[in-house]
Amino acid sequence: MTYGPAASVVERTRKLLDPQRCTDFRFTESGYMDFLGEQVPPAPRIVHRLMNTEFYTGGYERGRAALRRLVGLVAPQRADDRTRILAAFS
Repeated sequence: MTYGPAASVVERTRKLLDPQRCTDFRFTESGYMDFLGEQVPPAPRIVHRLMNTEFYTGGYERGRAALRRLVGLVAPQRADDRTRILAAFS
């Protein structure tokens, strides 16, 4: 895949998005195209609103880490997988 000048990439991206929402955009420091700016889209349900809170994100991050540790204790480890694969091909 070849890429053209940045302007053509921007125009192709704008065609993929809703034209009413992408009339104005800016590039972030990381090089991303920011179409929303400081505006946060409305969340229609309480679950969506909850996901935007610090409570949810903090709980999710800690819960995910704890769950990974728990699964790591029960699930086979990488060394066990290698041993089984080598045994199958021997």
